[in-house]
Amino acid sequence: MKVLTKSIGIIFIMLILIVISGFSLSYGKESTIALNFDNVDIAVFLKTMSDITGKNFILNNKVRGKISFVSSRKIPISKVYDIVLAILKTQGFTAVEEGSIVKVYPTQVALRMSGEIHFGTEPLKPKKGVIVTQIIPLKYAEVSNVIPVIKAIFGNDLLITSYRRTNVIIANGDVPYINLLLRIAEYIDTPMPQEKSDIHIYKLENSDAEAMAKTLQALSSSIQVKKPNLPKNTRVNVPSSGLAFSERFRVVASKETNSIIVISAPGDYQKIERIIKELDVKRQQVLVEALILEITLNNDQTLGFDWNALIKTGKGVNGLLSSNTGLMQQSIQTGGLYGLTIGLLNGTIPSVYAILNANRDNTNFKILSTPEIVTLDNQEANITIGEQVPFLTSSRVTKTTMLYPHTITRILVLFLSLPHTLMKMGLSRWT
Repeated sequence: MKVLTKSIGIIFIMLILIVISGFSLSYGKESTIALNFDNVDIAVFLKTMSDITGKNFILNNKVRGKISFVSSRKIPISKVYDIVLAILKTQGFTAVEEGSIVKVYPTQVALRMSGEIHFGTEPLKPKKGVIVTQIIPLKYAEVSNVIPVIKAIFGNDLLITSYRRTNVIIANGDVPYINLLLRIAEYIDTPMPQEKSDIHIYKLENSDAEAMAKTLQALSSSIQVKKPNLPKNTRVNVPSSGLAFSERFRVVASKETNSIIVISAPGDYQKIERIIKELDVKRQQVLVEALILEITLNNDQTLGFDWNALIKTGKGVNGLLSSNTGLMQQSIQTGGLYGLTIGLLNGTIPSVYAILNANRDNTNFKILSTPEIVTLDNQEANITIGEQVPFLTSSRVTKTTMLYPHTITRILVLFLSLPHTLMKMGLSRWT
């Protein structure tokens, strides 16, 4: 049986040689050959190709299989070796040239037998039967995102890995495949078109820049669209709230100029500007006048509700006309009112105000303070009043009956917190 197989191989080679010799070698023309193989053992195929091309082939022990090839046209002798390499590649084998010898390995084995290392993105010169290592640096794309795409394209034709620290692709393979990889990497490694960001500076007229910036940042962070838990590849149309901002949205306050700097994508600033204009409005002011008294009470008490009119002379208020002269007949100047007076003011400088007078007829009282404060609507006002008061801690009596008191001075502080909200008709609500 072995003798028969060997004989068939010899006959097959002789037939190939006869076909080759049957072609006339005209002057200036290259010899051609017709190659047709039907389920021929790969070892026999390479033996025949060795006789035609003059190459010496060495097969790895894992190189086995059958070769089938049909050619409808005659092939120039100079192109036969290229066809051999292509046939081996389709069978999962790669030819590696080492001098005058061509070694045939399974492709995955051959890809680990690189003999040259190249760095950069320049195409390599065409070479046959050479496995090279190409290191491709990426400038813009992340190598972790590029590797899956490249592996999906080349499959087992290239041995591809990456080094994330330097953002490079490392590939082993034939020069034609490496050059194709370089072209693909050139198209992939391009700068992403950045979404244009607009920088706007808004000068606030009535509000505080830092408070406004905190409000806008809180607004942008609170507007989030929650995605429902659905299986993958399920499309859901989520309606837009109309106020959602891009991830580029930033607000920075400039305390020195009372301005806010808005960094946003196109289209977001129009929403922000509308909100700012609604918030940056003039707020009404409230004048708070207080009279702090120290009063010694007696049993003579009166309670009355009077309507009174202020009498203005010049810039100040000098007196008060009262409908009940028994309750109020003195000047409205500081110290002229008996007891505690609470007033409801209407207007900027009222000409008429209603006074609820809880009057205790008393001549022993002391005015401690008459503080005034102007505050804004919906803003809490605080009045702090302090007084240094000596306290006796101890005393010492000497032999001469002299008394030496020891005192310490403490600061007594009175805090008044006045949270309020202005309502319609100029009334003020205190909470």
